[in-house]
Amino acid sequence: MGLHFFKFMNRIFFLIAFFLMSNFLQAQTINVQTICSLPAILSESSGVEMSNVNKLWSHNDSGGNPELYAFDTLGNLLKTLQINNATNIDWEEIRQNSVGDLFIDNMGNNNNDRTDLRIYKITNPNLTSSSSTSATTIKFTYPDQFYFPPAKSQYNFDCEAFVAYADSLYLFSKDRSTPYKGYTKLYRLPTQAGSHVATLLDSFYTGNTSISANSITSAALSPNGSQLILISDEACWLFTNFNQRNFFKGNVQKFDFNCSLTHKEGVVFINENELYLTDEKQNPGEGNLYRITLPTKNTSAESIENRDGWSVYPNPANEELKILKSEDLKIKEIQVLNIIGQVVFNQQVNNSTTQSISTSSNLIINTSLIPRGIYFLKATDDKGYIHTTKFVKQ
Repeated sequence: MGLHFFKFMNRIFFLIAFFLMSNFLQAQTINVQTICSLPAILSESSGVEMSNVNKLWSHNDSGGNPELYAFDTLGNLLKTLQINNATNIDWEEIRQNSVGDLFIDNMGNNNNDRTDLRIYKITNPNLTSSSSTSATTIKFTYPDQFYFPPAKSQYNFDCEAFVAYADSLYLFSKDRSTPYKGYTKLYRLPTQAGSHVATLLDSFYTGNTSISANSITSAALSPNGSQLILISDEACWLFTNFNQRNFFKGNVQKFDFNCSLTHKEGVVFINENELYLTDEKQNPGEGNLYRITLPTKNTSAESIENRDGWSVYPNPANEELKILKSEDLKIKEIQVLNIIGQVVFNQQVNNSTTQSISTSSNLIINTSLIPRGIYFLKATDDKGYIHTTKFVKQ
């Protein structure tokens, strides 16, 4: 009798603690500010990526044309780019790599029955004036799906969110299970064209209130790679201090949106503290570009670990950017590329010290002459491997 009572009290204590923690996580809110209406052609914006501070790319959801649309922060349509060899069965997210190449996912899977999941990759669209382009294709399957569709209790093979990081794509599933469980699964894919089986890395419990409150519709990494954000229609989750490329192993904060419920399907970082959101136009007054601001923090002395034996500091940078690296990582060449892939700094690293780079274990880049903006640092080591990370010049 005493043992049963002890187990009962432990269960009650756990439920009370869980309830208090859930309320604590949901107590913080973020103000959502409307910036502009999206161009009329973007009636179902289902992903957004930033090309520069006043140029963004988006696309429509399922059934739309296989096209990308560039627009500015006044809502003006700047360009329409057709992807010749692609089809829009259910496009859900758009992300760019370190040189501005774009990945567009065709992996929306509301009924969990698709066997033709794929992600398209196109060369940086800012490097061409053409109105059309062709894509390479990354086809894939999930390692844990065996039935198409599975039982409704296992409906967690829809995916509307992913990020590009180093040599991989990281996918976050949208839970549609009945009864609703409230988990997003994390998968990894290579960025090479071909057919692949995704690697299941982990899962994260977002809550089981409802699909609109807890199912993930978009994801983004901050410019320096230190923060990951996941969004639903009603909230966002901010992950920091993660390691080994498993974003769920770090710290997490949840913030509720303070605006009325709309179908938010796109998010992108403007800088380390601000983000843009887009939503679908399902009702009058929707179909907008929004801005949110994360809680203020001091990033002027932040060191961002790249997980490959090096880190950059400070980020944002001003006069100089330091590369802190392990002794056994031998960097042979350093390049800094702007958001459209142009090289703005290039230096071979050898035994002689130059004005811009020191040859000690820690390298220093003179960034005083680089204009403000988002940049990509590309380091090639003595084995030919390429290491990349983002940084901000302020």
